[in-house]
Amino acid sequence: MAEEDRDSPYILVSGRKGFGVKADDLIDKLIAAARAEVDARQTGRDEAERQLIAEQMPLARCATSLLKFTRNSVIASTSRMH
Repeated sequence: MAEEDRDSPYILVSGRKGFGVKADDLIDKLIAAARAEVDARQTGRDEAERQLIAEQMPLARCATSLLKFTRNSVIASTSRMH
Protein backbone atom coordinates (compact mmCIF):
# COMPACT_ATOMS: atom_id res chain seq x y z
CA MET A 1 0.00 0.00 0.00
CA ALA A 2 1.31 3.43 -0.91
CA GLU A 3 2.22 5.81 1.91
CA GLU A 4 -0.46 8.28 0.81
CA ASP A 5 -3.08 5.51 1.05
CA ARG A 6 -2.00 4.62 4.59
CA ASP A 7 -2.67 8.19 5.76
CA SER A 8 -6.08 8.39 4.09
CA PRO A 9 -9.27 7.73 6.11
CA TYR A 10 -10.45 5.55 3.21
CA ILE A 11 -8.99 3.63 0.27
CA LEU A 12 -10.49 3.76 -3.20
CA VAL A 13 -11.40 0.41 -4.73
CA SER A 14 -8.85 -0.52 -7.38
CA GLY A 15 -8.69 -3.88 -9.12
CA ARG A 16 -5.25 -3.12 -10.49
CA LYS A 17 -3.88 -2.37 -7.03
CA GLY A 18 -5.70 -5.33 -5.53
CA PHE A 19 -7.96 -3.25 -3.29
CA GLY A 20 -11.53 -4.42 -3.32
CA VAL A 21 -14.51 -5.36 -1.27
CA LYS A 22 -16.37 -8.64 -1.54
CA ALA A 23 -20.05 -7.91 -2.05
CA ASP A 24 -21.15 -10.55 0.47
CA ASP A 25 -18.85 -9.10 3.14
CA LEU A 26 -20.18 -5.60 2.51
CA ILE A 27 -23.80 -6.78 2.60
CA ASP A 28 -23.20 -8.69 5.86
CA LYS A 29 -21.75 -5.57 7.50
CA LEU A 30 -24.60 -3.40 6.21
CA ILE A 31 -27.18 -5.86 7.53
CA ALA A 32 -25.49 -5.97 10.93
CA ALA A 33 -25.47 -2.16 11.15
CA ALA A 34 -29.10 -1.99 10.00
CA ARG A 35 -30.07 -4.62 12.57
CA ALA A 36 -28.59 -2.54 15.38
CA GLU A 37 -30.65 0.47 14.21
CA VAL A 38 -33.82 -1.57 13.76
CA ASP A 39 -33.43 -3.11 17.22
CA ALA A 40 -33.01 0.36 18.74
CA ARG A 41 -35.91 1.96 16.87
CA GLN A 42 -38.45 -0.85 16.41
CA THR A 43 -38.69 -2.37 19.87
CA GLY A 44 -42.36 -3.23 19.42
CA ARG A 45 -41.78 -5.56 16.49
CA ASP A 46 -41.00 -9.26 16.89
CA GLU A 47 -37.59 -10.82 16.16
CA ALA A 48 -38.41 -12.16 12.69
CA GLU A 49 -39.88 -8.87 11.52
CA ARG A 50 -36.88 -6.86 12.78
CA GLN A 51 -34.52 -9.25 10.97
CA LEU A 52 -36.49 -8.96 7.73
CA ILE A 53 -36.39 -5.16 7.89
CA ALA A 54 -32.66 -5.22 8.66
CA GLU A 55 -32.01 -7.42 5.62
CA GLN A 56 -34.21 -5.48 3.20
CA MET A 57 -33.08 -1.93 4.00
CA PRO A 58 -29.41 -2.10 2.98
CA LEU A 59 -30.11 -4.25 -0.07
CA ALA A 60 -32.73 -1.82 -1.32
CA ARG A 61 -30.34 1.08 -0.71
CA CYS A 62 -27.58 -0.65 -2.69
CA ALA A 63 -29.98 -1.27 -5.57
CA THR A 64 -31.10 2.36 -5.67
CA SER A 65 -27.47 3.51 -5.53
CA LEU A 66 -26.65 1.34 -8.54
CA LEU A 67 -29.63 2.76 -10.44
CA LYS A 68 -28.38 6.28 -9.77
CA PHE A 69 -25.42 5.64 -12.05
CA THR A 70 -26.92 3.12 -14.46
CA ARG A 71 -30.53 4.15 -14.99
CA ASN A 72 -31.06 1.93 -18.02
CA SER A 73 -29.92 -1.24 -16.25
CA VAL A 74 -31.96 -4.01 -14.76
CA ILE A 75 -31.19 -4.86 -11.15
CA ALA A 76 -31.99 -8.55 -10.71
CA SER A 77 -33.37 -9.53 -7.34
CA THR A 78 -31.48 -12.22 -5.49
CA SER A 79 -32.76 -14.60 -2.87
CA ARG A 80 -31.31 -12.26 -0.21
CA MET A 81 -33.65 -9.47 -1.31
CA HIS A 82 -36.88 -11.43 -0.74
